[in-house]
Amino acid sequence: MRYNLGSPPGSEDVVFELIHSVEHDDSSIFNLTPMDWDIGVEVADPDHATSELSLRGGYIHEEEGDRYDPEIYEEARQQIFAVNTGTLEVWWSNVSQGVQWPSKVVRYNNVWPATTEEIVIASASGTGDLTGSDRNNVQLYFQNDPDQPGFNPNDEHAQLLPFAGGVAAFPLRNDLGSAQTSLPYVLTKYQDLSSIWHYRVFSIEAEQAPYFFEYDTTAGLLLQPPFPLNLMGASQDTSDVDTNPATTHSFQDRKFNIWAMAGPDSPSDPTPEVDIKFWYQPIDDFYIPTGSPTNEAGDVPFLGSLVSPATDPVTVTYRVEWPEDVPEMRVGETLYKPKFGLPDIS
Repeated sequence: MRYNLGSPPGSEDVVFELIHSVEHDDSSIFNLTPMDWDIGVEVADPDHATSELSLRGGYIHEEEGDRYDPEIYEEARQQIFAVNTGTLEVWWSNVSQGVQWPSKVVRYNNVWPATTEEIVIASASGTGDLTGSDRNNVQLYFQNDPDQPGFNPNDEHAQLLPFAGGVAAFPLRNDLGSAQTSLPYVLTKYQDLSSIWHYRVFSIEAEQAPYFFEYDTTAGLLLQPPFPLNLMGASQDTSDVDTNPATTHSFQDRKFNIWAMAGPDSPSDPTPEVDIKFWYQPIDDFYIPTGSPTNEAGDVPFLGSLVSPATDPVTVTYRVEWPEDVPEMRVGETLYKPKFGLPDIS
């Protein structure tokens, strides 16, 4: 290749450089054995990191695999993050006469980290607050379309929601993923003060000590499902396991909400338990694998695949006590609007 170097025009130095073209899959030149690389860790090369190209990433040859974050890769820095299992082939460059020449081919085997941060669904705390003075533009990563780069569907049914003055990611399940789609992990990303992207990877447990789907409540209160399930809208199939009016301690209203109706029948009786099986209305961002159980309204069972049959949601238990302070209603009195601590029933 010929270069004209210098100025003014007509007085440049003429330089020739010999270019050696090879196939990217020539194993006699490149070590093509994939090296394990943790999902969520920026893909980097030690030679590239010390060159004048260190502010830019490599080139991804998508024919070998495309499970990377395309939005970050398309930015000026071309940072590369694997977002699901598979292979990535990256061409790393060097610079000669101001031209970037791909000169090193590396294949990466994307793997889930051996240790991650953890989310326990029953805790109702999600990831905890993801924001901070050095963490901006917090986002949840997912790609539900298998035909697009970066496929990692939101089969965890995760959302970013306000929490503790910031935001947190809340998954609703860890039972729908598979090796063909994605294992149950939540991926979040943020930018530091230099606008460089970073990832955080969270594994998901449904229950783990001290957090279980067992909650204490008071008679007269709505039996709220674990947050953020209560934001998804009540389903007609949500039900109390005990359907016997003579023994149940719950009441279901016309909007399918279930209320704690009564505590112990006498001070010597054990605390009654109400076992609820919740269904919920999925939103557009949720990925529901083909064949997953749904009802006629399109609602899905909460953690249905954790129990048998899969159409049966996991049981959430509420221990119901009577309130300590109970407002009184006089004989012959009519209640419509709230007064004297009594509720609004209009």
